[in-house]
Order: sequence, then structure tokens, then C-alpha cells
Amino acid sequence: MKDIQNLDVTTNNHEVITVINKMYSELLGYGSHAGCIMEPAKVIDESPFLHILAAYLVMLRENVDSKFDSIQLAHSFVKKAEKNRDIMNDREVAYLRVVKTMLNCQIRDRVRDAELRNGLYSDNEYTNGPEDGAEVSEMLEYIVDLWPRDIFALKLVHMHYFNLGDTQALLRSAQKACLDRSHPFHHFLLGMLAFAFIENGRVEEAERYGRKSSEANDPWGQHAVAHCMELTGRSDDGIKWMEEHSHCWEECNSFMKTHNWWHTALFYLDRESYDKVLELYDKRVWGVCKENPQDQMNATSLLWRLDLRRVPVAERWQDVAEHVA
Repeated sequence: MKDIQNLDVTTNNHEVITVINKMYSELLGYGSHAGCIMEPAKVIDESPFLHILAAYLVMLRENVDSKFDSIQLAHSFVKKAEKNRDIMNDREVAYLRVVKTMLNCQIRDRVRDAELRNGLYSDNEYTNGPEDGAEVSEMLEYIVDLWPRDIFALKLVHMHYFNLGDTQALLRSAQKACLDRSHPFHHFLLGMLAFAFIENGRVEEAERYGRKSSEANDPWGQHAVAHCMELTGRSDDGIKWMEEHSHCWEECNSFMKTHNWWHTALFYLDRESYDKVLELYDKRVWGVCKENPQDQMNATSLLWRLDLRRVPVAERWQDVAEHVA
């Protein structure tokens, strides 16, 4: 069967295609329901790509119940997928390699952390291996090379290269993907290109692509335009831009929602509108998901900027510290 990207998925189950398509859209658009695949992946046995995506999602820790051990749960999905390896297509096998590499690296990191906490360190199969970031990124970029319509794979590449700080690879990989305007995820690709351009200092191209993606309410594209306005000192334009698009973030996950409001707060900070900054901090930046490390980074970086300007923040640091600890 075909998914929404017109790519083959090994299944005869229409429910599987529906839930995979939804997961694509949610993760690409920073939605709060990417975990929609978790329950179907637990009960449906004959769809290996569903299990591969579930394993990946668990390791991303996106919208997954934190009470589950992420490594154990991801491992269970990988095992379910491998039972059907003989019927997988080439793209699904490539994704499986990515997931297994990520899983091995997370196991290695957990072993390493435990050894360091106990004052021990040994060269074993988990601690003595390549770092996962570059290897996984190269594997995912290989998928984009062979299947340029796979904008979902590109998003995963995009996230990895961003975390590695490899801005050139961020742009290179985005330029490989299919620019077909009829692709249902075309606007998400434009948003990724916009962010890749701004990370490479190409402000005019970034703003052009970001504005195009924003026409389809892409929050990542809106975020890229905010970067452009910040770099060019257009605080008033930035406030207007972000507030006009803020309705698009209501259904976003906590990171995207709070991060775009964080950018909005920075524009007010440039204007020295400190009361407004504190209002946004209290109502929009901090409090959506206090356990999320990305939300914690938004909060701490904004409080730090206020501290540098000697703006009193009362007990706000204490609240963040209690959740970080």
C-alpha cells in the first residue's frame, strides 16, 4: 500500500496507513499527537514499518508515556519488526538499520552513564563504538538520497544535523529532497529549507522560504522568519509576525509552542518591555510541560537574559530548579 507521500508501506491494513500518515503530519508539524502510533503498534503484528516508527518515536521521547523504559519498549518494537523482515521493502530495511543503530547507542550510553556514576569504565560492545549522531544522520540522509519524496525522513535528518551543529549538512540534505509543489508535505520542506538557510547566514533566502511555508501554517517556518527578524534587528516586525501566527501553535507540542513564544519574548526584551517578557514567561514559556528538557532550556535561557539585565524574577528560578533536579 502507499502512504501519503506515495511511498510503499508493507501492509494490507488501511488503519496502519492512516495512523502512519497522521504520525508523519504530527511530527513534521510539531503536533502533540505523534504518539498516535503507539497503541496500534502494540496490537498490530503484520506491519513492520509501524513497529519501526514506534521504536524511533520512543527513542525521540516524543509524546510517549515516561513511565515506560524507553530502551526496553523500543527493543520490543524492533523485535516485532524483525519478525517480518523477509517481507520488508528496501526503504523499511533502511529505517530498521537506523533504529537499531540508535538503540545500540542508547544502550551503550546507559551502560557508560552507570559505569561513570559508579566510578567504573570499561571497553565493551556498548561503550566502545561510534557516536550515534553522525552515523544515524548519514543513514537517514541515505534514505533521502534514494527516496527524495520522503520528507518525513528529511525531518529526522534535519533534527539530527541540527543537534550536531552541522549547518552545512543541514542545508545540503534539505536541498536533496523533492520540491514538487503537489507533495502534501511541501510546506514542511520549505520550512526546513528556511531554517537551514538562516543557520548558514543566508537571511534573504531564509525569510522568503519561511514566509512561503507559513502560508500553510508551518510553525517551523514561522520560527525561521523570527530568526531572520531577530538577526536584522526588526523587533517590532518580529512581535507582529509572531503574534499574528500564534494561533497556529495551540495544537503544537510543548517545545514548539513554548519556543515560539520564547522568541516572541526576546523581541519584547529587545524593546525593554520587561513586564511583558515576564507575562509571557509566566503564561506561555514556562508551565506547559515542566518535565520537558526543551521547555526547561527555554525557561532558563529567558531567565538568564533577564538576570543579565538585572530584572527581578522573584522565585521563578527556584521553580525551574525543582524540575531540572
